[in-house]
Order: sequence, then structure tokens, then C-alpha cells
Amino acid sequence: MVEAKGNPHQTKIEAERLTEKLKDDTLEAWQRRKIELRLKLKGEGWDPAKKLATSSMEKIRLLNAEFPEVWTMKRLSGQFKVSQEAIRRILKSRFQPSESHTQKREKKRNMQIKEYKNSRLDRVQKTK
Repeated sequence: MVEAKGNPHQTKIEAERLTEKLKDDTLEAWQRRKIELRLKLKGEGWDPAKKLATSSMEKIRLLNAEFPEVWTMKRLSGQFKVSQEAIRRILKSRFQPSESHTQKREKKRNMQIKEYKNSRLDRVQKTK
């Protein structure tokens, strides 16, 4: 991986090496995509700006599994407004949260909804 932290000269040398490697016509699509992603991220880890909820990721997997010819990676990325790389990673991943984790998250979400409704109710009562 290209080191973001460390000697900037080494990072530049690594980037030049990867750029040269991209010129190779014998690279397969996955190899080319991997090199392009390494160059784009500049050694930083994968940290997308938009993170999807677990339910959205489940919908993506379901749509692609049921109708792969209709719900392609390109169409899914447009529908969910994330990059094709994010869709590719979601489809590749098989992570399933534990039942206790899911319950905790659901409880927290319900509390947030309750607090939001109470704050809205307070605002309405103050305006009367």
C-alpha cells in the first residue's frame, strides 16, 4: 500500500511505480481497479464520505441477488447515491451484525426518534 504517513518522496516514488504498472496492457480489470484505487486513496484507508445503513446494504444485496441483470452495480450506485466502489465492497462483504448488536442499535434509534418527537412537541407548545 502507498504510505500516506512517512516520507513524501517514498510516496511519490510508489505512485510513479503504480502509474507505470497501469500502462501494462496485460493487467486484468480487477488488477487495474486495485491500482487505480490505491493511487486515488494515496495510502489512506477506505473511508467513504457517505455511509449507508445496514438496512440499505441488505436492500442492495437483495436487489442484486434477485435481479442481477436489472440492478447492476452502476444502477445501484445511482439509486443509493454512493460510488460503484462502495457498491462493489457491499456486494463482496458478507458481514452480518450479531442479534445483540442489532437490538442495541434499534433501541438507540427508537430513543432518538422519541427525543426528536418530544423536541418537536415542545417547540409547538412554546409557539402557542
